[in-house]
Amino acid sequence: MSIENYNELQAHLADTINRTDLSDAVTTFSPTALDSQIKRAIAQAEQRIQNNIMSKGGISHMEKVDDTLNTTGGTESVTMPTGFLALRSMAITTNPYTVLQGYGDINSLFNTFPSTTQSKPQAYSIVGTNKAFFRPIPDASYDLRIIYYESIPALSASNTSNWVLENAIGVYVGASMVELCLYVQDYNATQIWESFYDAQLADLMRDDRVTRFGVVPTRASVQVAIA
Repeated sequence: MSIENYNELQAHLADTINRTDLSDAVTTFSPTALDSQIKRAIAQAEQRIQNNIMSKGGISHMEKVDDTLNTTGGTESVTMPTGFLALRSMAITTNPYTVLQGYGDINSLFNTFPSTTQSKPQAYSIVGTNKAFFRPIPDASYDLRIIYYESIPALSASNTSNWVLENAIGVYVGASMVELCLYVQDYNATQIWESFYDAQLADLMRDDRVTRFGVVPTRASVQVAIA
């Protein structure tokens, strides 16, 4: 399946659903036209793929390393990069290198570090969608390294490809076709495409785990000593 960019994906979906009208912009709400249903299906598919991958523990394609952030003395938080979804690790790279402890609950962070005395941070908690709060409150500027999951870059006229299109076109097609079949109320076809999508996503996640962690034996090997 050779689909290399956003336009080719749209053409493939239009051909597969066999509906020429789904590629047209919706002008009923003029003067503001809505994107064609095919474009909307792709956007909805991107959200579905992202949610499903994150619910399975994330994937290496979405992992990013950012060394550009730093704390400010007297300021208790920093803002995460654009596209931030979830944090895997945060460390202070200013000598000595220190991995900070993450707290899932902001109240636990504040209770553990009740003092407002400023010092080198030891821990953090994510608040909202893109804020990291530190305790102790930083007393100076410290260079940070964060490893985080980034949202899937949405396809558009200016961004014609992304890692999903390059590495898992079947996932894109399957998720998009589910959305299109729901739109045209073809529920039998929806079930077929959901099964196709699930299989393609499972293959993608399996390949990622093998790449990162190696092949895991499917059957345990047990050595038994016989007297």
